[in-house]
Amino acid sequence: MQPSEPLQYPAHFPPSTRWKRFFIGVRWLGPDLSFLKDLRTNQASRSVVPMEVWGGGNRKAVAAAAGAAFAKYCGWPKPYFLPNDNVSVIAGGPKFGAPGGFNFEVQHPQR
Repeated sequence: MQPSEPLQYPAHFPPSTRWKRFFIGVRWLGPDLSFLKDLRTNQASRSVVPMEVWGGGNRKAVAAAAGAAFAKYCGWPKPYFLPNDNVSVIAGGPKFGAPGGFNFEVQHPQR
């Protein structure tokens, strides 16, 4: 993964079957969670430079403030997030069961 690649869950996550969801976090029974380490490493390799994709002014300021909050409360190593990062991934944190992690889905407005 490159730092400029968006943070996304792999196709197998979140699990679609009842038993796989039940056994999340249980080694050998639940879904493979090794991708979380890759997400953390990718995000940790980001710097302030990619933040230029937000543009300038208020948009960049809001992105920086939200990034700082996500880093502090969700356990990400750096406060740098990109527009194409999945908000569910960001809010879920870089570890399974991360303290302060949130579980929600983003609803996009109908056009």
